[in-house]
Amino acid sequence: MKKDNLISIIIPTYKRVIKLKKALNSILKQKYDNWEAIVIDNKSNDGTKELVKEYNDKIFFYEIENNGIIAKSRNFGISKAKGNYLAFLDSDDWWERDKLEKTNYYINKGYNFLYHDMYVVKNNTIFKKKTSYCRHLKKKIYEDLINNGPAFPTSSVVINKELFNNIENFDEDPRLVTWEDYDAWIRFSKINENFFKVPGALGCIKIGDDNALNADKLRDNIHNFNLKYIKENKMPEWCIFSLLRLSVIKKDFLKAKQYFNDLNFFDLSFSNKIRFLVFKIFVFLKI
Repeated sequence: MKKDNLISIIIPTYKRVIKLKKALNSILKQKYDNWEAIVIDNKSNDGTKELVKEYNDKIFFYEIENNGIIAKSRNFGISKAKGNYLAFLDSDDWWERDKLEKTNYYINKGYNFLYHDMYVVKNNTIFKKKTSYCRHLKKKIYEDLINNGPAFPTSSVVINKELFNNIENFDEDPRLVTWEDYDAWIRFSKINENFFKVPGALGCIKIGDDNALNADKLRDNIHNFNLKYIKENKMPEWCIFSLLRLSVIKKDFLKAKQYFNDLNFFDLSFSNKIRFLVFKIFVFLKI
């Protein structure tokens, strides 16, 4: 039976008033209209509050001081949400018109965690392409997320609120900043495996200078992930490849060479064997 679930859209933001307008307009254009949007502003002074007040009474505005921890903003928004499902939209991203309609269709089929692919749009370009990492998850989903890494953009996720509350939502530990979403999905998968990849690319992710992670931060993220989830076990291939790539970015080719020793070429998938060879040729040409 068709059910119009109330979907609460959680939008943290900070000094992105122009980009936020595009995100909010994409919500207003949705074919599905049983939603509320909750904007949580980290004390911007760029007209964000005034912008949100121009919209209708389905878009709510709150201000908090999150001290650089976006999980605090998201959790605050969740605490104000009235919907039985939560959707997450970063303030520099936007959705296609049928995103919520398609998502609700699959919610009514009984799924508790829905996600989809999105297009990546870079600053100063009109070209877009799908993300390279969004994939169908294999059961056990916890093991897939651990062993194969992030599997979908946060701005694609729609999740059962009651179940998400059961894992206490996002972890506000500063060591998880910029990967608190991935951590939350891992923890959710331990209590519920009812995930579904909605067909199609139903939104766009804006990539620019203000949301690019530097190599040192990405390396710290991988280190903290391994401390929390891997401990003394062998580091997953995706982590090693990430560290290898980051070493190349930092032009630390001797360090990159060391990471090759952590990979068994013959155990790699075909695509990873190609990546391995490309990296190896490049690194050894530089040494």
